[in-house]
Amino acid sequence: MENLLDHILNNWDNTLRDDHHPNIDLPHTAIILPYPYTSPSIDEHFSALYYWDTYFTNVGLLLSDKLEYAKNNAQNIAFMIEKYGYMPNGNRTVFIGRSQPPFFSMMIYDIYDRTKDKVWLKEMYGSIAREYAFWQTERTTETGLNTYAPDISALSEERIYQLADYMLRRTSAEPPSDKKQVCQYAASILSLLESGWDCTSRFGLRPTKYNWVELNALLYAIEDNMAFFAKELCLSQDNLIWSERKELRRKLINEYLYDETAGMFCDYDFEFNKKSSIFSVASFYPLFVGLATDEQAKNTRHNLFRIEQEYGISASEPIKETMDLQWDYPHGWACLNYIVVNSLLRYGYDDDAYRIAKKYVNLLERNFDSTGDIWEKYDVVTGEPSISKENATKHTMMGWTAGVYVYFKEALKI
Repeated sequence: MENLLDHILNNWDNTLRDDHHPNIDLPHTAIILPYPYTSPSIDEHFSALYYWDTYFTNVGLLLSDKLEYAKNNAQNIAFMIEKYGYMPNGNRTVFIGRSQPPFFSMMIYDIYDRTKDKVWLKEMYGSIAREYAFWQTERTTETGLNTYAPDISALSEERIYQLADYMLRRTSAEPPSDKKQVCQYAASILSLLESGWDCTSRFGLRPTKYNWVELNALLYAIEDNMAFFAKELCLSQDNLIWSERKELRRKLINEYLYDETAGMFCDYDFEFNKKSSIFSVASFYPLFVGLATDEQAKNTRHNLFRIEQEYGISASEPIKETMDLQWDYPHGWACLNYIVVNSLLRYGYDDDAYRIAKKYVNLLERNFDSTGDIWEKYDVVTGEPSISKENATKHTMMGWTAGVYVYFKEALKI
């Protein structure tokens, strides 16, 4: 019987999409990409190139001797950044107007780390800078930190009501009482879709009013990576600029997004000037990108028990005001298990990291043995493929689930 690792290695090619293939039937919403790309699934259920999914998929591709696939994915993202000024949620016109967590610079780092190709790095450098400018001009707040907040001002009234209705269906919120609340709901669902955490109870119905921990950590990673890239490319003035930017962000993150008393990084409600008390995987992102101090990492690790479950890491701790959404407890996602494991490894908590990685590997292997498939997400309390009221079907997948599994097996040797 085929084991899970062989299943993944044998099916990477089946996730490949080529918009220029003569026999392909593209949806009318397709944004045609110049290079073949990997989608999250073998079948046509998720057939686009999705932004943050692709970073974790690339991790697995690079460990599966699929460097060219990973490079093509990154170059397609660069193409869309140049076309739109940012990377949309995916290569579909319905995604224009919103992005996703900015992992592009990390994709470039991983590929450059293998190739040391400075000519290619220079080609990508401008696209990273352009994406960064988008976040700094379109998604900033008065704190100097950033949020997920796509602009709804240019949308038609009909589209705003459609989005508000979608928010109601996804979260089971109370119907809006007036036009202002309709607009709030529309903006909120776009914020959640842009964040990738679609949907989560972390912010109630007000996600646009928070500085998100993970977004600001990822922007720090862009600044940090660009300082490194500038040094590699002998751009000394750029190196200085990016280094100053990352140190300013570190200062702001420590001021607004770190709670000394609770010993954790947390989201900041800039409308009511208060820190969130909810612990989620987002709290590990400052460790993941290396901006946390050793003391902050130690404190974050002390909170690990709040999200570690029998079969891995849940998106968040149980939330009192939960709406029972798919990025809440008890749902576990491959990308979030990867973030926590690598955060712990970065600060020397190897025993914790390997324990969690083994839980997740065992979870995937056990379910593959019983179902023959890989799943989008899992209930990390029961160990079963996960469903939620938002998504009542279990989607067979490759994508980031496969990529993270390959990383745990091949890089960590689990």
